[in-house]
Amino acid sequence: MREVTVKQFMQRYRVDSAQAGRVESLALLLGKQLLTDYPEEAKEMLQVLSWAARLHEVGISVAHSGYHRHSAYILGNADMPGFSKMEQERLSVLTLAHRGSFSKVRDLISEPLDFALLFALRLATLFHRSRRDIELPRLEARLGNSEYELTIERGWLEHNPLTDTALSTEMEEWAALGFKFLIHDRLEENTAWIADSAARSAARA
Repeated sequence: MREVTVKQFMQRYRVDSAQAGRVESLALLLGKQLLTDYPEEAKEMLQVLSWAARLHEVGISVAHSGYHRHSAYILGNADMPGFSKMEQERLSVLTLAHRGSFSKVRDLISEPLDFALLFALRLATLFHRSRRDIELPRLEARLGNSEYELTIERGWLEHNPLTDTALSTEMEEWAALGFKFLIHDRLEENTAWIADSAARSAARA
């Protein structure tokens, strides 16, 4: 029933299915990596992540500006057959927080592993913000103790400066929540590469 509801919502709110598919695919890839050490929770959480990825843009039907807020309102208040109120609230928070500042949801996330879902969703929308098919490098994500790590080829980011800059901003957002966000160069596997935005700016200079 919930799958039927998700498909109906995508049609009703004219969601760009190609973009939703791109975001879902990358979010699930990163989510599976982050939840490797949580096999019992992983299946349910990845299902939630899949729904959030497919529905995160339902608010665009209302307005492009601040669409994530409209998405959150719709998912939190619409009649969604098959979904419990708690599930709707969870989807609402994830879609609200998938872009922009964390300040609006700082006190709304009660499940620690939901931050892992949010990390995966935010990075998926960040890498696919061009809304077109692109060839991404190999990405690996890891969850540590209050720490998130992303391994990527440094050379790819050097050729994609807008994504590089967006990741710097993302680091600042996670730091404001008390999390470290580290990036590793795939070619230097044992070396943490540019752990914060200030260091990354210095390195680019």
